[in-house]
Amino acid sequence: MDGLKTTQVLPISGCVAVFAHQPDGRTVLELFDPAGRLLAVFSNSLVDSSPLRGGWRGSAGGSWAVAIGLQVGPGDTTVRFQGKKRLLGPGFRVQLPAVALGDFWVAEVAGAFTSVEVVAANRETGARLTPIDRLSRS
Repeated sequence: MDGLKTTQVLPISGCVAVFAHQPDGRTVLELFDPAGRLLAVFSNSLVDSSPLRGGWRGSAGGSWAVAIGLQVGPGDTTVRFQGKKRLLGPGFRVQLPAVALGDFWVAEVAGAFTSVEVVAANRETGARLTPIDRLSRS
């Protein structure tokens, strides 16, 4: 990536988010797992208007989950991580505000979670979390 960069090490997961302003005006966010492998690259393209761009879970240093998305309007972005009911009890959920990183938001939590839901700009979307260990075997 060229342009002005900001690097943020996520304290729970150890993942690294690299945010950059490109010379053409776009912004890009790269996400690396704790071992330094590239997980995803996101841009502030409006082709995908979903506030949720992706979510991962891992167990390096303890179980954790990370979700990333695009700021889609004024107001707060709320992220809810949900775990397996049989392991964590019925309705186990953690809700927290997302932390802004340029045009993007990042949220992470400690624990064994399997899915994420996001509420932003009166829209709600969700996804299953991708296990990091599954990616490293491919």
